Amino acid sequence: MAKMTAGPLGGELSGRVGNAVFVRTANGTVVRDLVIPHDPQTPAQRAFRQRQSLAARAWSNLDPSAAALWAAYAKGVGMRPMNAFTTLYGRLLRLSPAAPVPLAPSALPFFGDVVSASTAGTTTGVTFASTGPNAPGVVTELLLQPLASRNRRAYRDKYRTQAFVAFPSASSRAVPFPPGWVACAYRFVSASTGQATEIAELGVVKVG
Repeated sequence: MAKMTAGPLGGELSGRVGNAVFVRTANGTVVRDLVIPHDPQTPAQRAFRQRQSLAARAWSNLDPSAAALWAAYAKGVGMRPMNAFTTLYGRLLRLSPAAPVPLAPSALPFFGDVVSASTAGTTTGVTFASTGPNAPGVVTELLLQPLASRNRRAYRDKYRTQAFVAFPSASSRAVPFPPGWVACAYRFVSASTGQATEIAELGVVKVG
């Protein structure tokens, strides 16, 4: 950030020039990079927002007794009751748009599956390979995160779901993705409750 002083004609610059923004502050005029809000409204983003909106409305309409069950569950997992409900119901809606509203959280923990996954980059995307079939009622959530460079850090909260797959055997699934370096991960999800395991990171691959 640079600081500008008044020229011989007096006054200070303000406004935008190209990719620079001149801002008057108590210490003079400073130059900042122009920040353009990033909200491309992709189909995936619109679908996510629609699911979360449906989940939020469902939470608002929950019977108080059902809300109390979710509050107790949320306390155990360190989340706010509404966030716990909408997170799990949002996953169920992703798996099935007609998923019924979960009136109560599962009383049982979810431990995932015994299979594991690996990845490889291709010219058009990323291939996930499973070491075996998923257990009944369990699906593998495939997650990717674009990186600016090979050694750029990946953040767990920035992985984005690409697909939910019930692997029928030791097989693979190709996921289309733009060229570049990509961080890969997966986790297991219960198809009946929306519960999920922690994200398992698989490293970085090159697409293209």
